[in-house]
Amino acid sequence: MKFLARIIVWPLGLVLSVLLAYTAAAVMSALIPIDGRPQMLSGTELPVYACVTDVHADFALPLDDPQTDWRTELGPSLPQGLPPGTYLLLGWGDAVFFRDVLQMSDLTPERAATALAGRHPAVVRLVPIARPSGGGECQPLPLDDEGRLALAFHILDSLDRKTDGALTELPTHVEGETLLLAKGHWGAFNTCNQWASRALGAAGLPHAAFAPFSFGVTWPLKHAITGEIEDNDQP
Repeated sequence: MKFLARIIVWPLGLVLSVLLAYTAAAVMSALIPIDGRPQMLSGTELPVYACVTDVHADFALPLDDPQTDWRTELGPSLPQGLPPGTYLLLGWGDAVFFRDVLQMSDLTPERAATALAGRHPAVVRLVPIARPSGGGECQPLPLDDEGRLALAFHILDSLDRKTDGALTELPTHVEGETLLLAKGHWGAFNTCNQWASRALGAAGLPHAAFAPFSFGVTWPLKHAITGEIEDNDQP
């Protein structure tokens, strides 16, 4: 019985230790983020938003941006006839998660295991939306024009293009979304939130070095927004 207990308790203890270390590293990275650069804000920049849920982070960028020709970059994958003022909600992640895991009850052990093993394709999800109100899940980012361009480049560079530059659409039964084949694979050390954190870093904002969870996106952003308010309060 003692032997049986050991072969059960020791592996369980090891798994718990790994999970605790994983979570602790994520918390410390979020609490002590990598600094961004000073954003040269004029007050006339096009608004950009981070839309973060309990488990996932997206970015909302204006379709009509003089710096980024989204209509040309996304080509026929962009829905036609979008009205002026449309925003594009864009995020990277696991194709099966986007398509089939619409709530936590949909996350089966098989789907989780195959995702962790990197067996699903990665995608950039595209959803046209109205401009966010700036409350709730979507918070405005203090980005200058250079930062907005860098964020857009990070997103576009994540797409897996064919040799002729064309994009590959993956099937989805979720109305209103387009799934575009992307580079890489989702995994425990390369989650959708880690991708979003790298995007914040590319745009020059504070970001966590290790951000497997969504708080790794939101906590550093509090530093960015608070710092911006303090700077604006100075004479």
